[in-house]
Amino acid sequence: MVEFGGAIGWLVVVVAAILAGFAVVVAVRKWARREVRAEAFTVQDLRDMRARGQITEAEFVAMRATLLQELGLPIPPSAQPPAPPPGGAGGS
Repeated sequence: MVEFGGAIGWLVVVVAAILAGFAVVVAVRKWARREVRAEAFTVQDLRDMRARGQITEAEFVAMRATLLQELGLPIPPSAQPPAPPPGGAGGS
């Protein structure tokens, strides 16, 4: 016959191991995301690229809006990308 005290003890050990594994996975995912963001552009990088002529004003505005959106920050009206002209790309 199986002793309930021993079975419950092993159940607690298994559940604790599963929770510890989950915590490790969550920590590694957070660490990996932080490493990716460290390599991302900053708004100052975009300003510098615009000042050096590497990107146009329109590209700067679009890239800044995308960056702010990815960071979950509000996008001020001055950072909104320009709307496409009426009538589409080839309209007259």
